[in-house]
Amino acid sequence: MTALRNFLFLKIITVDTIHYWILVASWVVLVLLGLWSLASTPRGRMLRVFWAAAIIFLPGAGLFAYVATCLIHADWEVLRQMGFFSKTKKKIVRSISVSEP
Repeated sequence: MTALRNFLFLKIITVDTIHYWILVASWVVLVLLGLWSLASTPRGRMLRVFWAAAIIFLPGAGLFAYVATCLIHADWEVLRQMGFFSKTKKKIVRSISVSEP
């Protein structure tokens, strides 16, 4: 149990100070890229504040949730543009006929 606790809290004998700084630098880069992505997407102000707080204050979980949401939203929009999830079949037929060479 002690070995697991030491691993989870990064109290490993072979981990040197430079490894901690590399982990910190990697984390800062991930958070900054997440915030940059958030700033470059067209979202409402309150939604941006929510995601920024989640990214900063929920380490790991906030970034994972933001990435998952972005991927699901992007895939959903692509499928919607292709005609799926629509009430009429005309859009599906039109998207298939347009995509054929």
